[in-house]
Amino acid sequence: MIVVTVQFIDETTVATQNGGTSLQFYNLDEAKLFARYESSIYPGSSQRTAALCKVYNEGLIVEAWQNGTNITG
Repeated sequence: MIVVTVQFIDETTVATQNGGTSLQFYNLDEAKLFARYESSIYPGSSQRTAALCKVYNEGLIVEAWQNGTNITG
């Protein structure tokens, strides 16, 4: 099973916009593409809004993105 988790923190408020979600994918390339773009800061939005996306394949992290940057270790 391929899963992408999305965690987000809005540092401009008092933790009212913090949260996360996860989505299931059937194609690993689509999951990686989604994580890359979903982690990017949207033009015009606050630069202090952090997003972290992790791509899991069969329970193992295969890729991680934070604010549009690949941070896979």
